[in-house]
Amino acid sequence: MHFDTDIYQTVERLGDALLAAGANMPRNVKPLLGGRLFDETVMMALLIRNAAIARGHAKVPYYDELLQEIEATQFMLKRAFANRYLSPSAYSATLPLTESVARQANGLRSKFVSAP
Repeated sequence: MHFDTDIYQTVERLGDALLAAGANMPRNVKPLLGGRLFDETVMMALLIRNAAIARGHAKVPYYDELLQEIEATQFMLKRAFANRYLSPSAYSATLPLTESVARQANGLRSKFVSAP
């Protein structure tokens, strides 16, 4: 099943880290930024599920969208850290997880992309 895969388990750990980070955000940005960051991880989990269900080259669009979700998450994390809405420890806890998901998604995607 898809929830047994390394990439899915990494997204779960990322979701846990983002929940903890969101809980410690200032009240005025928590609904906007904290909720949005967690929503991104939910979308990542759904995309991993959809990619697992798809066959062959049909997996590629899901991995492409997953990479976009990761990029959006990384952007929001960088902005939250730069504006001091996110602690250095929370930021450093999420970076390796987003990078790991991106590496795994790129590796899985490359298996199904046809050569030009």
